[in-house]
Amino acid sequence: MESESEKPTVIIGHFDAHGVLTTAARARTIKAIHKVFSSYPHTGPEKLADFIDTYFPTLKENKVEIIDIPVNERDPSTYIEAVNRLSRNTDVTIYDHHKSDIKYATMITARMIIFPNAVEMANTLTNNENRELAYIGVVADRDQSILDVLSNEEVEKIMPLANTADILVRDPNVGPQKLVDTLITDANPVELLRKLSAEKKYPPVEIANKITDVRKGYRTVLVDLTKLDDSTKAQLQAWIFKTMEAIAQKHRVDYVVAIAEAKDRQTNRVVPTVQVIRYWLSDAVAPKKLVNTGGLTVIGHEDAFSIRALDIDNARMLATNIFNDLELASPRTTRLINEQVVAQAVESDFRTLINKISQIAEQQAQLQKEIKEVKTEQEEIKKFLEMEKRRPTLLSKATE
Repeated sequence: MESESEKPTVIIGHFDAHGVLTTAARARTIKAIHKVFSSYPHTGPEKLADFIDTYFPTLKENKVEIIDIPVNERDPSTYIEAVNRLSRNTDVTIYDHHKSDIKYATMITARMIIFPNAVEMANTLTNNENRELAYIGVVADRDQSILDVLSNEEVEKIMPLANTADILVRDPNVGPQKLVDTLITDANPVELLRKLSAEKKYPPVEIANKITDVRKGYRTVLVDLTKLDDSTKAQLQAWIFKTMEAIAQKHRVDYVVAIAEAKDRQTNRVVPTVQVIRYWLSDAVAPKKLVNTGGLTVIGHEDAFSIRALDIDNARMLATNIFNDLELASPRTTRLINEQVVAQAVESDFRTLINKISQIAEQQAQLQKEIKEVKTEQEEIKKFLEMEKRRPTLLSKATE
């Protein structure tokens, strides 16, 4: 009988770009892989229990690693029961970084490792050769812990790669499963993403460039997304927070407040909302701590949340109030500047200063030379005048 340690591994990874890239990097690291699963919506929190039940015979014959799939907070018991049932039949390890898992950890019989952030998870699950691929996943997840290991300049260089992965997992012709399989088998997956990023247009940037109704403050931008055309609105539904991020990056601000629309799942009606984000590389205070939401229901976390408004007029008034709250709040402290540009600017300023000092030194030397020449001329004039003054006396003596 095959021991647990000898069993190959099945990896079940979340279907988003972070999950796919981390899963691919992990599979490339451990190599003894039987199968990797990543598909929408099956390998997400809400459908993981159904997925486990469907593939139970295959899964129990292998070690199982579940990566970046947090407990489903809408129905935690179904998720927990499915994982515990599987762990009774084989070795199961859950790797995750979502803090929401902590309260369920004692209820899960599988090995559950909850990392403090996405970078710590990437460092643990991958070797040096595959860590960059995992770090691109951290950027795709917009986890600020990436700044513990990479500079702003390095993050900005790999953001297009992370954005490309985000496009591909949503592309019906590619999707999570095809992408993760490709990244596992490709000789250089990072270069592959770099090549693809040059070919792909990032929808949030394109949508952000279409927005003309913009009110810009010192640290906040207010936009009205309800005034976009219908086709752009439809595209926006899948990219709203990433579009707001693109707006923040375009205008170099900490916060974006958006008047928007969302579909109510219960009534299937479009309802007005206010969306608020802090740009993910900003050091500013989380917006939820700074604003008055008018007692309305807030959905989301401190850095990115939405508020359902009573009607469109209420949405506009609320958005304006939040914009003002953020503008009047704590001082602006952002990390949006490319460090290389800063270094170049400082170097340029230093060179300019040195050149200016050299020019001043040359001018001073020239001035000293001219002053010396003037003094010499003055001495010669003085001598001439003295001679002229003495001339009558000298002539008189010569005559005598």
